[in-house]
Amino acid sequence: MVTAINRAPSDYKAPSSEKARTVLLDECVRDVEKELMPFKDTWYSHGLPIVSDGWTNVKHKPLINVLAVNCRGSMFMYAEDFSGVEKTGNAIAEFLIQAIESVGSSNVLSVVMDNAANCKAAGKEIEKAKQGDEQARNAAQAVVDTIRDDGFWNDVENILKITKPIYLRVKFCDGEGPKMGEIYEKMDSMLGEIKDVMMRSIYELYFPQVEQIVLKRWEKMSIPLHCLGFALSPRFYDKRFLETLAPGGEERSALNNDKEVVHGVMAAFSRIAENEAEQALLREQFATFHMKKGLYSLPAAQLDAVTMEAIDWWSTYGAETPKLAKVAKKILS
Repeated sequence: MVTAINRAPSDYKAPSSEKARTVLLDECVRDVEKELMPFKDTWYSHGLPIVSDGWTNVKHKPLINVLAVNCRGSMFMYAEDFSGVEKTGNAIAEFLIQAIESVGSSNVLSVVMDNAANCKAAGKEIEKAKQGDEQARNAAQAVVDTIRDDGFWNDVENILKITKPIYLRVKFCDGEGPKMGEIYEKMDSMLGEIKDVMMRSIYELYFPQVEQIVLKRWEKMSIPLHCLGFALSPRFYDKRFLETLAPGGEERSALNNDKEVVHGVMAAFSRIAENEAEQALLREQFATFHMKKGLYSLPAAQLDAVTMEAIDWWSTYGAETPKLAKVAKKILS
């Protein structure tokens, strides 16, 4: 180092201690790691012994070092000061197991160290740990055998098909924008889509159980506003929509003929309205809406129900039922 300093240009300015211990040191670490990478890559293909020995430094502190060695060379891994620590077999074993785990136990061919009694004891402890690794390898092999089994992948494909509608509904509900008008219908469609998949698979007999699980979850999640948002969405009253079969092959019915929906709508009105008179007004205006009276009977209103955003539609045609329109715009937004 002194020789290098003497050879430096006369105008050379040494880096600050801050730069030396941060930026420059980090750069050196990266350079060393880069140089070691070709050697480390051989650990997985060639394997390696872990080599360890004890020694004393210039300050007379007892150290134990660890090296990784194979045909491509040797690499110092780390050393530890054992001052005040009894060098028992267990202590040494724990110290070396850290090195084994850092390079991957399956890559370690052997552990080489002194033949002192405590080192022999450490060797036995390491062998016990390696036997545990053998059990892990057996378990890993079972995973590999499963992954190579065509039957396993057939099951995976079927399960993904069954769970895809659920995933898409969760993704829909977590997305941006107004959702309240869509949730109820999406849940019905989801169950129908699951039915379509299961009835064409080896899991056909299990559909009733899956249906009960989904319905039980829906009962816990459902609130009256889901029904009200569904019932106030104009596009669900379109004749062409009602004439198409729902997923699962079920016929669609008008919302006012769905007992669960009507019950939810009435429950929502009872919470929204401040008194009985307001409830009665909402029920009256809801009847005008779903029976398509007044402005709602106009061909333009029925056409726009399919093509226009629900909130825009209520803003355009809601003058026929102003109280219900106000509620609709709040719920659907």
